Amino acid sequence: MFKLYPENIDYHRCVAYDIQGTKRRVLVVRKIAVLGLILITIQGVSLDLINVVALYYFSNWGFMASTITFIMLLLAAIRPENGHGNTVPTCKASHNQDWFDKAAYSMYQLAWTAQCMITGVFWFFYLFDNEIYASVTTTESKQMYHILVHTFPCVMLFIDMSVNSIYFHFPQIIFSIVFAIVYAIVAIALAYTADIVPYPGITWRNTVSLLFTIEMCLFLLNIFIAGYFFSHHKKKKLIASFNIELLDISSPTSTD
Repeated sequence: MFKLYPENIDYHRCVAYDIQGTKRRVLVVRKIAVLGLILITIQGVSLDLINVVALYYFSNWGFMASTITFIMLLLAAIRPENGHGNTVPTCKASHNQDWFDKAAYSMYQLAWTAQCMITGVFWFFYLFDNEIYASVTTTESKQMYHILVHTFPCVMLFIDMSVNSIYFHFPQIIFSIVFAIVYAIVAIALAYTADIVPYPGITWRNTVSLLFTIEMCLFLLNIFIAGYFFSHHKKKKLIASFNIELLDISSPTSTD
């Protein structure tokens, strides 16, 4: 059965603890991430780069999603346990399921998927076809800002993934697809109402634009699969080395 949220997972344990059953590592990573994202946002405001036009760029959507995600993950890690107890977390289900923890669980998978695509595409064109970014990187400070926006969130999400207890759940891909579709709708609205077309060839009035949307969704799907593979298979080796008991949510009894 298709279930967005498996019932036998303690979502608080997954989003608030690292793979060793402590909060030390995730707290350090998330504090650095939140501070860095806030400073980058302040830089964008000072450069007058955060405005309505910014909504057209998918990278800004990813940056916003990453900022919200890290704030939620940090709050999940620092807030009181609310009855979860002091035992070593196992990610097994408890009776204390919280909507906030579930939302953080979903936001992390969405942000990781979107940001990986944004960073990969940015660096590909930045290194091999820099004309796309030449018009917006007229100064060194703007160039640094765009590099940070397209890179810092992805780096921190990767670092967090290497230590956190979050396992990707495949039905959660629906949130990433919806995220991309909502972005496309807003971009189309801006293209028709404000005549904003920052991406070459993507006018939202031609076949190329439709193909771009489909390819973006397929790209997100492939990235999510990579995240699913890493969280389910690579982490098992790390967890086994620490002898930590975590729920194998890839087993038939725990998935959809």
